[in-house]
Amino acid sequence: VVLKVPFLDVLDSMMNNDLPLTTAEFEEWGNPQENRKVYEYIRSYDPTKNIDKMFSLSKAGQNTSSTPAFLVSCSLSDMRV
Repeated sequence: VVLKVPFLDVLDSMMNNDLPLTTAEFEEWGNPQENRKVYEYIRSYDPTKNIDKMFSLSKAGQNTSSTPAFLVSCSLSDMRV
C-alpha cells in the first residue's frame, strides 16, 4: 500500500493543540482531551493505535500476532502532513 498523505496518527494529532489544524477539528470531531467518549471513539479507529488488532486475524482468519514490516517516511517541517 502506498499512502500519499494519510491522516494516520489521528489521536496523537488531536491531543496536540500546537498543531495548526487540531483545534479547528474539535467542533466536528469533539475534543478527546476533554471528553473520554470522544477519546475512546477516535482511539477505536486510529490506525497507529490498532496495528496489532488489524493484523491479529490475518492469513485467512488464522490468529497470528505477527505485524507486517512498515516503511515510513515523512516530513519534519511540513505541519500539514
